Amino acid sequence: MKSKEKTKEQPIDELAKLRQQVTELQKSEIKHQQIEEALTENEEKYRILVENASDAIFVAQDEVIKFSNPKTEELTGYPSKE
Repeated sequence: MKSKEKTKEQPIDELAKLRQQVTELQKSEIKHQQIEEALTENEEKYRILVENASDAIFVAQDEVIKFSNPKTEELTGYPSKE
């Protein structure tokens, strides 16, 4: 009789563990979504700041300009594609 009770309890315990794992995954997904939203918001703020800066901002790597803001183009007279 004890083995039948144990057999009955095992699926119940496993189900409880699976429910806990699902809950943890849901919480993790919510946190991930919040982080993604914050990242998107920060990227937008950064983009607006750089595009509207009154100073030239550019990124050079290996003697090649990889990025420049509109003010850099205005001050140098060179389009960003050059």
